[in-house]
Amino acid sequence: MRAFVAVPLPLALVPAYADLQGALRLPGRVRWVEPASLHLTLRFLGSVPAADVPALAEALSRAASSSSPATLVGVRLDAFPSPRAPRVIVVELEDAAAALPRLHVEIERELTELGFPAQGRDFRMHVTLGRLAGDKMDVRAALAGAAPPAAVWPVDGFELVRSDLGQGPPRYTTLARFALGSAGRG
Repeated sequence: MRAFVAVPLPLALVPAYADLQGALRLPGRVRWVEPASLHLTLRFLGSVPAADVPALAEALSRAASSSSPATLVGVRLDAFPSPRAPRVIVVELEDAAAALPRLHVEIERELTELGFPAQGRDFRMHVTLGRLAGDKMDVRAALAGAAPPAAVWPVDGFELVRSDLGQGPPRYTTLARFALGSAGRG
């Protein structure tokens, strides 16, 4: 199965992020992420055998138990790899206490001990709003005219998620939930 580790967008913030998607006037075709599926990816895992999920869940539980809750704030709209030639439109997030970057380090440590290859790139906290299809267009003006929701995003846990691709948007299924700073899984 295809899987990743993520912090889901709190239900209370979904309408504000959906409004932001609707307000963005971007050139070209954009495939918007379903608002209920918006999340911050802590680690993409790729293809994971179902038999490995229990060991993976135990490793993620250890990472959660040694980590603290976080508070995130959307700080700006951006595009990756650049606003001049974007593939994805994102809300970049900030964590003043750096709790989430420390959680990411713990998850990486646990996963490499399980045999997952190191990710090999910097962790950038963001929520993907949409993906541009077709020709790359400069979106700097559109992004400059909009701002992320002015809302605090409390993070007290994360999830192991299965991703099923096919016709239409991806379908996500939560396989396990992990509370930060606790020894157990939810």
